[in-house]
Amino acid sequence: MTGALARGTIRQGERLLLSPKGTEVRVRGLQSLGKSAGEVSAVARVAVNLRGVDVHQIHRGNALVTPSAWAPSREVDIRLSAIDPSDLPGDLVLHIGSAAVSCRVRPLGEDTARLLLSTALPLEPGDRAVLREPSNRLVTGLVVLDVDPPPLRRRGAARIRADQLKDATGVPDPRVEIARRGTITRGHLAALGILSMDAPVPEGLRQVGDHLVDTDSWARWGQNLADAVDAHHTAKPLEAGLSVEAARRWLGLADIRLVEALVRDSVGRLTARSGRVARPGSGPSFSEETGRALDDIRQRLERDPLAAPEAQELAAAGLTKSVLAAAVTAGLVLRLPGEVILHPSAPERAMATIAQLDQPFTLSQARHRTRHHPPGGRPTVGAPRCDRAHRTR
Repeated sequence: MTGALARGTIRQGERLLLSPKGTEVRVRGLQSLGKSAGEVSAVARVAVNLRGVDVHQIHRGNALVTPSAWAPSREVDIRLSAIDPSDLPGDLVLHIGSAAVSCRVRPLGEDTARLLLSTALPLEPGDRAVLREPSNRLVTGLVVLDVDPPPLRRRGAARIRADQLKDATGVPDPRVEIARRGTITRGHLAALGILSMDAPVPEGLRQVGDHLVDTDSWARWGQNLADAVDAHHTAKPLEAGLSVEAARRWLGLADIRLVEALVRDSVGRLTARSGRVARPGSGPSFSEETGRALDDIRQRLERDPLAAPEAQELAAAGLTKSVLAAAVTAGLVLRLPGEVILHPSAPERAMATIAQLDQPFTLSQARHRTRHHPPGGRPTVGAPRCDRAHRTR
């Protein structure tokens, strides 16, 4: 494969992608100016011997790119040279480098338009290209302004986008681009040609993990998250808080780690535990009747932590599975398999009772001891059964 190396350095042995299909290839050998080389840096003419692709799969206009370093696009916003976009024919061909791709033009403003490409190309802001008719008659030149433009779905969106591009030159402002998106990863930002990986964080932005975030968006998300937590508690008072994943969807964020960072940055207004976001010190809210029934069960278990109530008794008291689940989350009761409800201190007290047995002992002996000699003196109802005896220490 021969062509012009426009950017970066290509090295023997490295893995690249053959665009537009994204086929992974390996550089077996390099030549530049008729001489073999271990590496070649831009700008240069190169001949690349590739492994991992058949010669018939390589065509004029294909490009070799570094994996993850480019974001091929089929929609780009452009500025045209000396022609009104509305005067352009419907079907055109975009020529850039050796690539020739059919496209359609959607006018935006007096000299700006959106190109809809038939094939995704690895482009970046500032690239210059030519538009021709299929007959090869030259139409106009252009400069690429944005390779990841916002969708045009609403009425008047094209006019709004034209206003946004009014002063665009092809050199993107990272603050403007990140403010439009709210947040974007450093890698994606570099792939779009907006900010290199090693560039410092621009003023007015903040870095959260591998994300760059607009500070105004960050403050708005923090307030929206607090409002979402309050609304969730009102709608579902028995739950321990809003799940982190639900919060991510509510805010429209791509990464759940941004929600966790918002909680840490809330200065004590929010807390996250067990995958849920809540107000500090908040817990499930029970109705007055349910609260009284739960208090009655708790008081009885306080006197005898192992006196598990029967399922029918719990149902009659209105203590449904959701209520009991909320009580368990709040640490009010302990739930064992088989819907056995005990006092939270039951395991510790049972261990203290069993410890009085002569060593070693069987599970049957331990079961008998906790049923007939529990703390408080009452037999335990509904204790788990042991059908097989094992020697235990």
